[in-house]
Amino acid sequence: MRCNTSCCVDSSTNSTTNSGSTCVPVVFVPASGSFILLQSNLRFNAAKESVLEALPEPATAREKEEALSTFHKQWLNLEKARTDVYTQEWRSKNWQVIKLAARVELQNIQKRISGVFGSNSNDR
Repeated sequence: MRCNTSCCVDSSTNSTTNSGSTCVPVVFVPASGSFILLQSNLRFNAAKESVLEALPEPATAREKEEALSTFHKQWLNLEKARTDVYTQEWRSKNWQVIKLAARVELQNIQKRISGVFGSNSNDR
């Protein structure tokens, strides 16, 4: 792949380049889940390009649409196991965050209630 973006990382040296050499775009990945999705997206886009490149040169829009439709169905079947594992992990982590947020909110409510009743009992 030829680089035509203004900021890339040369894949052989991992250095920033603007020369148009073969490279990969700079990508910032904030979390492991995002990295999994990034890998999936990179695989998907590479496979999709392969499907399009395999079509005869004067391919019609309908031929492209049919090839991509078949590809997408096959892709979903191939990636189902990975997607299911990722989804389960994502849901588990989300529930952990929700439970933590609920505990914090409950503690805040308890503090407010004890503050209201605590100040009244000291006045007596």
